[in-house]
Amino acid sequence: MTAMRSLPLSSVAKIDRVSLAPEKIQSGTAYLGLEHIESGGKILGAQSVDSGELKSSKFRFTSQHILYGKLRPYLAKIALPDFDGICSTDIIPILPGPDIERKYLLYFLRQGSMVDYANSRSSGANLPRLSPKELANFQVPLPPLEEQKRIAKILDVTDLLRAKRRESLTQLDALLQSTFLDLFGDPAVNDRGWNVARLGDLLDSIDGGWSPKCLDRRADPEEWGVLKLGSVTKCFYDEAEQKALPKDAEPRPAIEVREGDLLFSRKNTKDLVCAAAYVSATRRKLLIPDLIFRFRPKDYLNSCVPFLWQLLVNPRQRRIIQSLAGGAAGSMPNISKAKLREVLLIQPPVELQIKYSRIVNGIEAEKNKLQAHLEELDSLGASLQQRAFSGEF
Repeated sequence: MTAMRSLPLSSVAKIDRVSLAPEKIQSGTAYLGLEHIESGGKILGAQSVDSGELKSSKFRFTSQHILYGKLRPYLAKIALPDFDGICSTDIIPILPGPDIERKYLLYFLRQGSMVDYANSRSSGANLPRLSPKELANFQVPLPPLEEQKRIAKILDVTDLLRAKRRESLTQLDALLQSTFLDLFGDPAVNDRGWNVARLGDLLDSIDGGWSPKCLDRRADPEEWGVLKLGSVTKCFYDEAEQKALPKDAEPRPAIEVREGDLLFSRKNTKDLVCAAAYVSATRRKLLIPDLIFRFRPKDYLNSCVPFLWQLLVNPRQRRIIQSLAGGAAGSMPNISKAKLREVLLIQPPVELQIKYSRIVNGIEAEKNKLQAHLEELDSLGASLQQRAFSGEF
């Protein structure tokens, strides 16, 4: 097999940081910040800005650029815009040259090994950033242009299949929320007149976790691991968000995650704190960290945990709980067990809670199947990318 030649990114594309002062920005211009780009590169929607609205200079980009999020590069916020606009200076516009296919370069930069490499080349402990100079020096494998286009089309197929699975998962989550509102109304105003109870009166305990120093990798299936905060941040349980427990650390089985658990993040940023996640299924040997609580309901409510989960993640109800999270200036908000116990929640008849919980369990079972298929597609995509960029196609 002939080795594929590689060139620095700067030889095949331009790091195109054309700055635009606030007073030069025209009203109606599309603006993208890092908050408008998901991990993996999906653009959530641009913000339309007025002239003078933004207080600092921004970079210009076009529909021909690739947008590369340099802040916390492990998030892989690498996007392909189909419109012109301006972006935060934490985003680097890359303009591919005539010798490289735009989507080929996108897939190369977004593959797991390059995201890891970018993260290893970043600087800054709390907010790591990748410098434009480091990005420009990335070595890009460069087969002939027609071969690049062929590779991009193959990777497009797996990307599309993954996107469809993610959309299906999103639709099932929306179904859970709409069914909740149909059955129980708005819990923040209690427009159905349900009984109300303190959260503390619904629980036997609020269990804390443990956060030992862990290895910088995921635990293998037969190893003990500790969940990361990201395992609940999106208000669903993600067992892949964990780190391996060192061999010399003694595990604590009392705080092992189990099916049926309800987990709750006690500390995070203002927007992300107080996330709740229901564990409908999980692998063994994962421990709860000290930033996550486990709610243990009273025995008569054991079948109602899915209802309680959806109640806690209802956006209006969650904002009420988030308002109770405090902390010193400059620190992340944190909510105490004492404040959580005083939170008032609607309490429809237990029979209705159980009915809804059964609906949740059915939908979660379908989501677990979709998630397993998505993980298979992710593995396939990673394998295809590895082969493509090492010249094995």
